[in-house]
Amino acid sequence: MKAPGFTIALTETPLLGHFPDASAAEGIILAVRNVEANITQFKFAFCDSRINVWRCQFQSFKADFKVAPSDTFTEVFLPWSAFSDKWSASTGKHTAENPPQAASLRSITQLQLWTEGVAGKFRLQLKSVRAGKALRTLVV
Repeated sequence: MKAPGFTIALTETPLLGHFPDASAAEGIILAVRNVEANITQFKFAFCDSRINVWRCQFQSFKADFKVAPSDTFTEVFLPWSAFSDKWSASTGKHTAENPPQAASLRSITQLQLWTEGVAGKFRLQLKSVRAGKALRTLVV
């Protein structure tokens, strides 16, 4: 293929997975730390109940995020508008914007962390994943 591949870490199979209703939230908040890495670009994805177990990996809602190398955990907010279930299976890039609707956010069945199309070594540590409001910065 003459291109870097991908890695994926995921929760249990969508047949067994079930997560709380996230439809009232504004997006996903990840607490992550990127150590010993030359890769800083990642993807977070989720499947919902409309996607069967065999297609979950290829039809999930996916969003890009960056994490600079650090010794401390940092929180990354991914708004629902950053997610799309329309993306290239070979590159992972969005081919159309199609954010999840409330029905999808009420029926999340699997969570996924990806690297795609980048070569290198990485160790991304995940402390927590939660649905919530946008991270606010206090201006003084």
